Amino acid sequence: MKQLFLCILFMAWGCSKIDDSYKNLIEPGGRVYVEKAKAVVRPGYKKVAIVWPRASDPNVHSAKVYWNNYSDSVLVNIAANQDTISVPIMGLQEQYYTFIVKTFDNKGNSSVPVEVNGRAYGDSYLAALANRFVSSAAVWAGILTINWGAAAVYNGEVGLQLMYKDTAGAQKKIFVSNTQSASVISDFAADTKFEYRSMFLADSNAVDTIYKEYGRVRDIKLDKTKWSVVSFSDQHPEPGGGAAAVIDGTFTTRWHTQAIPSAAPYPHWVIVDMKSEQTFTQFGVERTNKDVPAGDARGPNTFQVLISKDNITWMDLGTFNFNRLANGEQLFPITSAASGRYFKFVALTGEGPLMVLGEISAYGF
Repeated sequence: MKQLFLCILFMAWGCSKIDDSYKNLIEPGGRVYVEKAKAVVRPGYKKVAIVWPRASDPNVHSAKVYWNNYSDSVLVNIAANQDTISVPIMGLQEQYYTFIVKTFDNKGNSSVPVEVNGRAYGDSYLAALANRFVSSAAVWAGILTINWGAAAVYNGEVGLQLMYKDTAGAQKKIFVSNTQSASVISDFAADTKFEYRSMFLADSNAVDTIYKEYGRVRDIKLDKTKWSVVSFSDQHPEPGGGAAAVIDGTFTTRWHTQAIPSAAPYPHWVIVDMKSEQTFTQFGVERTNKDVPAGDARGPNTFQVLISKDNITWMDLGTFNFNRLANGEQLFPITSAASGRYFKFVALTGEGPLMVLGEISAYGF
């Protein structure tokens, strides 16, 4: 019995000593903690947004977000009817950040701190991106057709913004998704160009869309529907043929040079009026398959292109080698920066006196 009494006495004394040691750390009535924020970081271009749903605790009155080891912070008030709290933080450098979020009631009680991490994107990220590739662009009868290369979905490309002038003279902007392989614009203004820029989301949770600068396509296949042949060296008369066949939009017709009563020798030439001034970047030449389904090999070996503003004074754009044995359009870049309303195509040499050709096209801006 005596031993039991001593044990109880010792325990009481021990508890008293423990209470004396910790009583200065305990607030009377206990510490009040406010409901913490269930926050996430939404990345953006030189900024982020710290976002969380409104707390179920009606006493949550405000919040404070800290970063850079508490050296920077922003205080926000929270309205009673606010479903989502979004705290934008602007002017950030391109790097990863750690943010601390605390919520408060109107008595100054705070939540436990919540740590969230996220990245602000910047010019280095933007410089690594590129506008979507244009496989081809052509205008025919006022309709612009653009064939797009694959979108950089792995880099977050969501689509692109296409800007052009319509037939009424108004600027139009349309969205082209990252899954759309072609665009057909039926109200494209004649003799104008289009611009476009790709759009990126750096993250599926990103707070904004990042745009590349507008890029202009240099190689639009020019509309030939208003062009006309104003003169030519020679031609063999046949229905649907003649020198004008090289600008009718199909290689299934042909320009067959004079064959009767005797074949006209090289050179063979044609002058085309484009009706408006154009700047060339390249020419396209294609042999015909008329009467020779596998392709007619009587095309030229070499040709020359000249350009003129008035059909009087001409500038030489170069001499080129043509593969008369190959099917499909062959492209020939123009290195001289020149513009004009007329161009002259001169077939210089071939295997014999005759020349047969399917189509001539021009690309430019």
